[in-house]
Amino acid sequence: MKVLHTADWQLGARFKQFGERAVELREARFTTLRRALEIARDRKVDAFVIAGDLFEDNEVDDAVVKKAVSLFSDFGSFPTFILPGNHDPFIGPGSVWNRASFQNAPKTVRVFRNAEFAELEGGFILASPLMQKKSTVDPSLKLVELATQLPEDKIKVGVTHGSPDIPSLREDNDFPIARNAATRAQLDFLCIGHWHSWLLEDNGRMLMPGTPEPDAFDRRDCGAVALVEIVGRGSQPTIEKISVATMCWQSFDFNFLEADAARQNLQTTLAALSGRKNQSVVRVRVRGTAAREVLASTRVWLDETLKSFPFSQLDDESGLAFTPAELDFLKANHPILAQVFADLDQMAALTIGTRNDSASAEPLSPTDKDKLLSDAYIEPTALKAAHFDLARQLLLQNLQEAG
Repeated sequence: MKVLHTADWQLGARFKQFGERAVELREARFTTLRRALEIARDRKVDAFVIAGDLFEDNEVDDAVVKKAVSLFSDFGSFPTFILPGNHDPFIGPGSVWNRASFQNAPKTVRVFRNAEFAELEGGFILASPLMQKKSTVDPSLKLVELATQLPEDKIKVGVTHGSPDIPSLREDNDFPIARNAATRAQLDFLCIGHWHSWLLEDNGRMLMPGTPEPDAFDRRDCGAVALVEIVGRGSQPTIEKISVATMCWQSFDFNFLEADAARQNLQTTLAALSGRKNQSVVRVRVRGTAAREVLASTRVWLDETLKSFPFSQLDDESGLAFTPAELDFLKANHPILAQVFADLDQMAALTIGTRNDSASAEPLSPTDKDKLLSDAYIEPTALKAAHFDLARQLLLQNLQEAG
């Protein structure tokens, strides 16, 4: 049995942060879906599987539903199996699955509205769809019951949606799925969806492929579908990870602590994307503090640099640096802060030979200096003036950001 396993398309996602251009990001998801269907056709799969969250929610525009069903209808040489997920659960009359487009869909398009199975030439697809948005019950348990109704010698591929039961990564009411769910149900493979990153569990028999089309800057290991092939009952599945994404999402940090290096790095990276500007979603996060004229010129440069990228965001949390008068006031009114700066100046004097002009606090002794560096596993000979400048800048930036 050969299956193209996908999940978490979330067609109709709104991307409100991109205003009028959000429609292009929504359209990109259909471009990627067509690409995945073409791969399924060309690789002669037995089934195209969507393991939950085909749609953003049950309220998506009807035009989105019609377009999806029409696309599936264009590829009728193989069946498309769709499982309602937590974004688009089968909740009854108000469900997207009851729209006219699905009621009139060709027989090659099948939505699993109950825990049930479908027979293929090579075996069976067993499905456990979601009926609500939250639950503490493992949806894969229903696959155990279904499997007992089927011939032992036939290939069995399960489909459900939820969170692998990894306590540090999941919430209690987020459809916990046992990490050995495929083995427990005696399945040859289990297709799951929900998290948007690739995750393989249960000795290679349970896969979360992630979203085929990235939808956020913090997504990792996504933008692919999985071609799964099982040559016989009980054999180890072979999995081919196939990239399909249309858009790439990239985030960059610009920190005034190292402004020159940050500017150079950003210029180099954006230049590498120059040939894919219309397929790149770019965010620049600006942090740190600087003098007023430096802030102004940098913001102008960033605006001009990002102007040629139609999908870009500037997340600016930078601020004005302390003036010398403000810093003197802080030192005069906060003895601990004054001592910290004095210690930095004294350590620089003892290690790299600079002058120590901090006479307002008790100087750091050579013995104290040695102990501080030893406790921090710092070799004194490795220290340069730039390290102390960076320490002072970082301290001031944290003070500024703390308000």
